[in-house]
Amino acid sequence: MLTPGWAAGQKTLTLQGMVVEDSSAQPLAEAEIVLNGGAHRATSDEKGTFTIAGLAEGEQVITIRLLGFTPLTTAFTLTSENASSIIEFGLVRSVQQALRDKGVDAGPVDGIWGARTSDGVRRFQEQQGLETTGQLNAPTLAALGIGKQQASAGESAAQR
Repeated sequence: MLTPGWAAGQKTLTLQGMVVEDSSAQPLAEAEIVLNGGAHRATSDEKGTFTIAGLAEGEQVITIRLLGFTPLTTAFTLTSENASSIIEFGLVRSVQQALRDKGVDAGPVDGIWGARTSDGVRRFQEQQGLETTGQLNAPTLAALGIGKQQASAGESAAQR
């Protein structure tokens, strides 16, 4: 979402995200979210969501930490297009990769849930004869071949 106001003549963006546990997709509260080594910080709420305002467009490095979980650090490019995206480190990368493996363009495999990922899910649901919502649900995950074990494979965001 684009926030009103200007910082040094530049538009500022607000990043909204969600932190979930890899194997169960359950929201994680009290996770510390740090951008660019500490320039911006937030803590996830009981729904796993967080908001960080006052960001400039461009390359960002995000680190997520929670006691009992392996920290996750990843880089992404923040734009006005993906600023209001929900970042679910637990499942989105797996979904994006599964869509790519099945020949559906869902944008880059970057763990950011944006318009391209949603459109890719919608096209996949249509191809499979599933309810076409553009959102993840159990039938869509099953058709993608993503279960609890597959969703956590190769991702360390929340392995205990």
